[in-house]
Amino acid sequence: MTKLATYMPSFVLGIAAVLDLGGTLKDPISDKDPLEKDMEALRSDWLAVGEDLRSAMSAVQND
Repeated sequence: MTKLATYMPSFVLGIAAVLDLGGTLKDPISDKDPLEKDMEALRSDWLAVGEDLRSAMSAVQND
């Protein structure tokens, strides 16, 4: 494999990043710190648990 073939994917991604004026290629999740991503996932999980509890308590009250 030649050096050109080795560097070509990086070069193409670099050109694509320069031409991506709308920021569509950028993944906002990958830019976050792993701890921050974990905290967001935990928060989302606990919000879902809270919603499930509210739904269950409402169903019990309505019975």
